Amino acid sequence: MRFVGSLFVGFLSLLLLLNFSVGIPNPEKDKLLIEVIAYVLERGHFSPKEINDEFSENVFRNYIEGIDGQHRFFLQSDINNFNRYKKELDDQIKASDITFFDLTHKRLMSRMEQVKGFYGELLEKPFDFDKLENIKIGL
Repeated sequence: MRFVGSLFVGFLSLLLLLNFSVGIPNPEKDKLLIEVIAYVLERGHFSPKEINDEFSENVFRNYIEGIDGQHRFFLQSDINNFNRYKKELDDQIKASDITFFDLTHKRLMSRMEQVKGFYGELLEKPFDFDKLENIKIGL
């Protein structure tokens, strides 16, 4: 099951990369791609998978890990907000609804812009590599 969720996340990540790197979002193309992926997983795969709540949770976990696995951008409040979709992704996939994926992409772009706003200030001062410091990243 993990492989299938990873496969879906891979396709979805490719979709987002191709769609948003061009800078011209095309929701109809996104919906069509999700329809094709869902069809392949349910009917065209050598071992068809049921798109249900378990599948949804797996896709959710892999997708979030895939787009911000190092926890650089999303805040805990973002993840908490996204959690409401954890068991709804199967229904959204079946309906070719890209609400969750659009929300996460927009939030990621917003957080990246936010980070750009303060890393310049951090880099203005030279680093002191003789100073012993610690940083805690992640959960």
